Amino acid sequence: MKEEKEDYFFENYRMADFYDDYYGRNVGDISFWVDQCKNKNKILEVACGTGRITIPIIQSGKKVYALDYSSAMLDILTEKAKERGYTKDNLEVFCQDMRNMKFDLKFDIILITSNSVNHLEKTEDFEKMLTSAYSLLEDGGLLVFDALKPKFKYLMRNMDEYYDNDEFILSKTGEKIKVCENSKYDHASQINNVNYYYTDSKGKQTVLNTKVRLYFPQELDYIIQKSKFKLVEKYDWYDLRPFKGKSNEQIFILRK
Repeated sequence: MKEEKEDYFFENYRMADFYDDYYGRNVGDISFWVDQCKNKNKILEVACGTGRITIPIIQSGKKVYALDYSSAMLDILTEKAKERGYTKDNLEVFCQDMRNMKFDLKFDIILITSNSVNHLEKTEDFEKMLTSAYSLLEDGGLLVFDALKPKFKYLMRNMDEYYDNDEFILSKTGEKIKVCENSKYDHASQINNVNYYYTDSKGKQTVLNTKVRLYFPQELDYIIQKSKFKLVEKYDWYDLRPFKGKSNEQIFILRK
């Protein structure tokens, strides 16, 4: 699969080898996504990555059409599927852009997981994604996605300081990796420029630069209101608590 090396939309996840070991520890949202698919047959997961959500959905007895913009991520997912003995009856993968998705079939539900919509840096990109998803859904089909809710304490961070110190173990080598981050928020574009610093046991440091577009709650509400979708639910967290702005998340269920 050919990667769009110069496209800003791909800049966020070049370090696919670290993804599972660092982000794979997040499991609190998995049951939410699996539950959304319970009564659905044709399931499209957008921005599937290496399959953190994909594989649990398959394990629940469903077939998943899995889409991502990163071929490196899809290669890892494909290898996982092979190790588990999955076939095309369980999983099909597609390297596509969520702003312009193309399929010969329509889906009962489209999931966009892991706050991936925050990598849509422009409002018009978000609107393109909604239009594309709408065209791929059956009548009455659902689009379900989560988005970060901006918190001002993160937007006021000093680029000269380091935050959120953490560590994780590389499964392939057993090596401990230390990670921290800093960021600078651009108020005009609403983009948070985040740098992740990964340091191995020998002190070698690798830096991942990402861009995260932050959408404020009323802003997302307005974008959705302008679309053809109908809002079914908006949640504050994956336990289905109604949206009150108390968490870091905005979780939407929209109906065609």
